[in-house]
Amino acid sequence: RRSLLSEKDVRRHHPERVVPTTRRRGRCEDGAAGDLAMCVGGGGGLVGRGSAADEHGGRREAAGRDGALGGGGAGEQQQQQQLREEQRQQQLREEQRRREEEARRREEVRRREEERQRALLLPWYYRDPQGDIQGPFDAAQMRQWFDAGYFSDDLPLCQGDAQGHFVPLGILFPAADDAFVAPSKVQQQQQQQ
Repeated sequence: RRSLLSEKDVRRHHPERVVPTTRRRGRCEDGAAGDLAMCVGGGGGLVGRGSAADEHGGRREAAGRDGALGGGGAGEQQQQQQLREEQRQQQLREEQRRREEEARRREEVRRREEERQRALLLPWYYRDPQGDIQGPFDAAQMRQWFDAGYFSDDLPLCQGDAQGHFVPLGILFPAADDAFVAPSKVQQQQQQQ
């Protein structure tokens, strides 16, 4: 026996049997007319008139099917929301990594500047052509004499302690622009160790 049910009644009483169909005016197999969305078949399944189920010549059970009663839409929305959340978390991690990298870079610049300032504060000594040690002199005074041309590249220099190791000016400062205004080669090597 086939009975005519409204879509609302079918969804309420038999949600596991609903097959989505296109609502249209027509007749069920038993000949009943009306504005129908569903017809109940004798086997207990629901067959939608004019639906894909009829066009393929059989009934379709809706239980477990994506999209039935909007169930697949909620799952898809949940997946999209989860994907958006994962993307947001990834962006936050990237931003945190960039901040940490920038902080490390700033700290390295600060540390190098402190070392440079400390190196410039240490007194300088030089050994004159007679072998006598002259000094201590600050870096500004040494730079003035260097700019005036009083020092040659082979002048032995020592910084910090007159009893230290004397190294020729040309080795300490291969670039003339760095002489007495930047850490010497020896200081740079010590900083790297």
